[in-house]
Amino acid sequence: MMHPDEQPTSPGLVRRLVADQLPQWAGLDIRLVASAGTDNALFRLGDDLVVRLPRIGWAVDHVEKEQTWLPRLAPHVPVPVPEPEPVALGGPGRGYPWGWSVYRWLDCGSSPLVDRLEEPVGLGDLAAGTVLVRDGRLTAVIDFGCLGVGEPAIDLLPAWSLLPAGGRMPFAKRCRWTTPPGRAAAAGRCLSR
Repeated sequence: MMHPDEQPTSPGLVRRLVADQLPQWAGLDIRLVASAGTDNALFRLGDDLVVRLPRIGWAVDHVEKEQTWLPRLAPHVPVPVPEPEPVALGGPGRGYPWGWSVYRWLDCGSSPLVDRLEEPVGLGDLAAGTVLVRDGRLTAVIDFGCLGVGEPAIDLLPAWSLLPAGGRMPFAKRCRWTTPPGRAAAAGRCLSR
């Protein structure tokens, strides 16, 4: 467990939740997805789906925010937001206290670095493990927990968590906060993760 008050999750729990609430998928294989994410546990559901369960109480609001805002924002952002709406929603059950989601599985790689980002996208928690990369290019964002937090330094987070050293300043210059305090705030947030 990553957090002292984390809710336990397992393939067995997901199997029971799916069987109870989404019986059309009860026979599909369920396996844990290795992830650096700290807010949600991910489980493959067959070959084409992924189940996403919040690990901790404060992440529940992030899931609700994503389910509300991604369908509205998807047409207006400069990076793809594939399948912004969940395929299905689950609720509390079998001792698990929160809502959970099923999304389409995106067949891309997760990478700690991308070659470059053309401009700040303002989508929130852009860090290794929350973006999908193909051939060194950002292809999708899969975690929007920091969406709308009102902290401009969040826009600089990708500079320290995704870009190689040579790509940081060109990216930062395109952001609103290019002053040393703004860069320091973003670096501090990245280091505190």
